[in-house]
Amino acid sequence: MDEREHFRIQMMGFLDDELDGASRRSFIEQCYADPELAAELAQYRRLNEIAGSVRLREPEDYEYERFFARISARIERRLAFTLLFLGVALLACWALVELFLSSCSVVVKTGAALLVFGALLLVSSVVRAWIRVRRLDRYQGVRR
Repeated sequence: MDEREHFRIQMMGFLDDELDGASRRSFIEQCYADPELAAELAQYRRLNEIAGSVRLREPEDYEYERFFARISARIERRLAFTLLFLGVALLACWALVELFLSSCSVVVKTGAALLVFGALLLVSSVVRAWIRVRRLDRYQGVRR
């Protein structure tokens, strides 16, 4: 650790009133000996005063309501898409069973099977990509 870094650590201790008597006197003597260090101390002292004067406000009630409304909206959308997907899947299964039990030609049955298989591959690919991206998304929750 160089002298400048040691001075900054001592300065933070000085500003927070954490230095013992000997360290405090040594620090003050250092500041008297070097006007550049004294100027830096004055600058940090002003910054410390400004930071100390900042008061955090408690969130208003409408902010809590807005937060929970967004959560409920997300839950509702997720539930709606889940129910929609389940409904489509059930109808597709019923249609496939009806198709394969009927007396349609083999070409129609094969075409329907390939169509369903391709749709399932696409859906699984999108879901896997969504899960992977969601897990790695550093900006999740950031309004874009």
